[in-house]
Amino acid sequence: MSDGAATVTLDWSATTEAESYSVETSPDGVDWATAVDGVVGTTADITGLTPGATYQVRVVAHRGTDSATGPSFEVAVATEVERWATTEVGSNANSGGAVTANDDGTVTFDAKASSTKLATSEDGFQYFYTEIDPETENFTLSATFRVDDASTKDNQSGFGILAVDSMVPGSGGDRYFNSAGALVARYGEGTDTIVNGMPGARFVRGYTGATNDATAGSRDESDSQAFDPDYRPEAGLLPKFDTGDVYDFTLRKSNTGFHAVWTRDGVDTEVIDYDPDMLLVQDSERYFVGMVAARKIVVTVTDWDFATIAPEDDEEALEPPTTYVPAELKVDVTSTTPERTIEIPLVSTMHGTGQILDAAGDIVVDGVDLAPGERALVPVALEPGRTASRPVCCRTPNSRSSTSTRPSSRRTRSTCR
Repeated sequence: MSDGAATVTLDWSATTEAESYSVETSPDGVDWATAVDGVVGTTADITGLTPGATYQVRVVAHRGTDSATGPSFEVAVATEVERWATTEVGSNANSGGAVTANDDGTVTFDAKASSTKLATSEDGFQYFYTEIDPETENFTLSATFRVDDASTKDNQSGFGILAVDSMVPGSGGDRYFNSAGALVARYGEGTDTIVNGMPGARFVRGYTGATNDATAGSRDESDSQAFDPDYRPEAGLLPKFDTGDVYDFTLRKSNTGFHAVWTRDGVDTEVIDYDPDMLLVQDSERYFVGMVAARKIVVTVTDWDFATIAPEDDEEALEPPTTYVPAELKVDVTSTTPERTIEIPLVSTMHGTGQILDAAGDIVVDGVDLAPGERALVPVALEPGRTASRPVCCRTPNSRSSTSTRPSSRRTRSTCR
């Protein structure tokens, strides 16, 4: 609501061959006025409505000079802002099924006839969601999911809690977005440990542009992981979940980042992504969070709880844990050269200083500054028949990137002939 007027968001199914749509409203079903026109997609915001009033609404499909008017339906405008909404998002949106917010507070996702999918290249799902203001809200969303029907599940079926960077409700073409979630989905793509329908922490990043542009950035799921890699090994590559299963998930956004949690038998398994801004890339002003389901299943959220807290009132951010990598020194140089000098390239996995020793072990070059992943070219003077051998890297005292304090060395030979 704004300045005493209300806005209602409408979604509708696409009409074959329609080029655009308009939406008409009427207070009595007799006198109709165009509220919005020139809509290319299948969703529109209807503004300027009176809070608490009831309207008749209809959608008109247009192709050239031809038009077709759909049946009218009633819209009751709320007297206050409704926090939660339902829609379908992304790949194969509006392909079948529905999301129902039941009178008892449960939410049923009937995706039995839906072709939406939680895939490794794109995403689409039914969504019961709310908008988050990152400046004023951190959140915790917990939900219990009961699998009502998994008889036709496949490797792209899934459900859980998901936050997305940006989205276009009802649009099947807008399917590329950064996300963070506690989900039953596919994990381990590109590895020899692929699992399907597995509970896990799913973090998708790398998209930098519009949600319909797959070329803007590169999708990266490398930080995603199953909560328990040994869960239901008897299922093999088939989806791990089945009819009758119950899963308790939590997704929390703190000043530290995004926390995905699976609670099983009273024990929490938590995975944290330490980037609190990972969902502020495609849209820096807002993101969305809610419960989802996708593809050939029926799932009911039997219990759920949502709470927000101002970032300044939340706990201080935790430091990410130190990542240790093996101490390694890489060298790639020709074995012989007609020149009297040669540049030896050194690449280290840690901060430190490098040395070049000759075949006798005497230092030829000392004090070469090294940094992880950076290539240092070290000029070495040669004499005919003399060999420069064994570059050595010594770790600096303040380095935290190495698993060892001992020098790392790589033997190489380059002889002037």
